[in-house]
Amino acid sequence: MQGIFRNKSQTRQYRNTEGFRNFFFSRDAGKRPEGISAMLRVRNEESKIRDALVSIDGHFQEIVVVDNASIDETVAIVRDFAAHARSTVLLYSYPFRIARCGSEHNSTDAQSVYSLVYFYNWSLAQCSYRYAAKWDADMILNSAWIAQLESLKTSMKQADRVISISQRCVYKTADNQYFEDTDDDNSEVRLFANRPEIDFAKTDNYEVLTWPENIIHERADGIAFFELRYLTENEFSHWSEGEFVTPRKIREKTIMDSLRAGDVPQGLKQIEPGQVFAERS
Repeated sequence: MQGIFRNKSQTRQYRNTEGFRNFFFSRDAGKRPEGISAMLRVRNEESKIRDALVSIDGHFQEIVVVDNASIDETVAIVRDFAAHARSTVLLYSYPFRIARCGSEHNSTDAQSVYSLVYFYNWSLAQCSYRYAAKWDADMILNSAWIAQLESLKTSMKQADRVISISQRCVYKTADNQYFEDTDDDNSEVRLFANRPEIDFAKTDNYEVLTWPENIIHERADGIAFFELRYLTENEFSHWSEGEFVTPRKIREKTIMDSLRAGDVPQGLKQIEPGQVFAERS
């Protein structure tokens, strides 16, 4: 359990091990307005954040951006975008250096302000709407999936649920070629009711969302988003090791190494940028 239920209203209190009171918080079971809050952790994402925001603008009622001590133009880009966005954009600062996935995460207490677990639960507490979407700065909403998202919104109103959505990686080479990995679709829960008994917990290498057995788990059809991988950047800077144990990360690293060597692995299909970024089509 990541928090403590203290009263009949099922308010969940979170207290970090460092005793930083400004980052004590709670999540309650009070009624929230219908809609979806996207929450994004960002750290030095200047090359991708605008495309990510453009793709979801207007499709989620609220976009909660939590900056984790960026030193590039990320914050300026978010502020500029917020000035003309259709969605409400809220920008927060989380100043603590979060432990990277892998051994750093494994050795960090889940109740520490330096933990991914504590960070994501804190981020959830900043979200206003009935549902939350765990988004990333390298995620681009698939324009072909928007109709499916609108259909899901109807079922989401009927009963609280958690929803698994699928993604594909798209790799961008140094000479601006784009390749879609059509052989490796990954699905995980990224859309879920924002209620206190649904929260993040610690597992090996990273955080995981947990929910009670009575909550409906729905699996959405189609590819919901593309996850960007740029060969000119260190795409694994959020991991504490360069060698990986998860099949997904092993595949990503293998593909990137092959593309850098001039080889196109089986399963990759060359595509145009407009097939990923709707505004460029």
